[in-house]
Amino acid sequence: MKTTFSNKEIAHYWLKQKSGDGRNISFYGDKFYSYNTVIAKHEDGRILYLEPSGWSATTQRHFSQLLSAIDHHRYTVIVVSSFDDVKKNIDWFEKRLEAIYNKGMRARTQVPYREYNHIMDSYEKYLIYVEKTRDLKKFWAWQGEILTRYDEMVDVSFSKKEEAKMKQLNKFLGTDGIHYDTNLQYIRIKADKIETSDGVEISATEAKEYWQRYKQRFIQRGDNIAGFCFYGVRDGIMTIGCHKMSVEHLEQVLEQI
Repeated sequence: MKTTFSNKEIAHYWLKQKSGDGRNISFYGDKFYSYNTVIAKHEDGRILYLEPSGWSATTQRHFSQLLSAIDHHRYTVIVVSSFDDVKKNIDWFEKRLEAIYNKGMRARTQVPYREYNHIMDSYEKYLIYVEKTRDLKKFWAWQGEILTRYDEMVDVSFSKKEEAKMKQLNKFLGTDGIHYDTNLQYIRIKADKIETSDGVEISATEAKEYWQRYKQRFIQRGDNIAGFCFYGVRDGIMTIGCHKMSVEHLEQVLEQI
């Protein structure tokens, strides 16, 4: 029977055989090795893998190959800090959730709520795996607080992104502290051009011509405007391609040309 495989093959064979070797990854029984380090083990339809922290680039690549194989075989996947020390793992899960929450509340824009959800999911799976009934009841009781913290991070992420975009719009339009609808695009006169808040530019003369044609109702739904499709106006909002702009705002700017 073949026991030497390519690195791409070996992660898949690990789930089916007792032992085998690749160029620099191998498996023996339930353990999966990168060089001489055990990075994962499997039993009873579950895969436990160590948190990929401080690993070399090569071991990270081996780990990615392993995760790809695991997905194909639909194992329950649990990240842990230790393979054998239950108390250490429980402490690690709780400290990781606390650290990610604090990181999320300090973040300027990118809040790690996916990472938080991933650790929370692994924590629950791990407690079921080790049959820590008392800690599982504690986890379920604590889950309300965990989910509340998750929602807080989502809210913080949204509000910080809104705040950052509001500052960008005020800077773009030369205003200060004005509240703009961040779902819309805005325009400004820039020398002999008209520039949108998304960075699209057309000549001011061309923009004025399009505006006059619109006012005279010569522009119809489906017409081309500077390379973008005109989808019409609804509730005072004009849609051109993926751009949505207030007709009132357009008039304020374009009537200055």
